[in-house]
Amino acid sequence: MQEVVQFVLHAVGCRYASVALVTGEGSPEIVASSDARIAESRWSPRWAEQVQSAGIRSAVHLPVVVASSPQAVLSLYSDKPDGFTVDDVAVAHILARHASVAIATARRDENLAYAIDARKLVDKRWAF
Repeated sequence: MQEVVQFVLHAVGCRYASVALVTGEGSPEIVASSDARIAESRWSPRWAEQVQSAGIRSAVHLPVVVASSPQAVLSLYSDKPDGFTVDDVAVAHILARHASVAIATARRDENLAYAIDARKLVDKRWAF
């Protein structure tokens, strides 16, 4: 995810970027961020105040969809009002799809590791 954030900074030309993953409890968790000042994960009423004081003047938030379900949010921030063109948003959508592949791959790898560990445990129980 951190690589996606770093790439989007250059590809779109935004000042900051982050990815917030939706946890099992439904609350967001910042998993990658280009700057700690924009890592607000609670979307509090003070959020607009916080980003404005950080010099952010426009933002784009895109869903990261995994298995037909939104699993994260890719957020881009600019220090300019109306800081994103239609082309910038189109590139960001492509990068959000890359992030979804990264999340799906990480989860698959985690599930495979779990299955291998479970099999080792079963094999040990049945060994004579």
